[in-house]
Amino acid sequence: MAMIYRNGIAPIVTVCGPGNLHHLTYISETNGGTAVGMIPTASEGTTNFLLGFSQNYAGYAFYWDGAGAAFWRAANSTFREPVGTSWGNATSVPWAGPVVLGANVEAQAAAAGNVGEDVTVFFIPDDLD
Repeated sequence: MAMIYRNGIAPIVTVCGPGNLHHLTYISETNGGTAVGMIPTASEGTTNFLLGFSQNYAGYAFYWDGAGAAFWRAANSTFREPVGTSWGNATSVPWAGPVVLGANVEAQAAAAGNVGEDVTVFFIPDDLD
C-alpha cells in the first residue's frame, strides 16, 4: 500500500477490548524528534483510532497490547491486516511507503522521547453522522 500518508490517507486501527495502542514517530531528516507513547482504551467492545501524520516525520510504527485482536486498514480501503503486538514485531509505516508488518523497531522505541498519552492518535466515534 504505497498510498499511506499521501493525499490524506492515514491508517485506521480497530481494536477489540481493553488495552493500549503504542505509537512511535520517527525523526525526520530535517526537523522534529523521535517520540514514543501510547493511548489506552478501557472499552469492552471495539474502538477505532485514526493514526495522525505530519510531514515533519519520516515514518511511524505502532502495536497493540490489548486483550483482543487489532487490525489496521487504509482510510480508503476495506482490506484489513493484523497489527503487531510488540516493538519487536510492530506495524511500520515509512512516509508515503508500504506498510511493513513485523518490523523490529525496538532500538528506535528505546531511544525515543516518551510523550505518554500525548501521541498523534485520535479516537474515531462510532457514529459520525
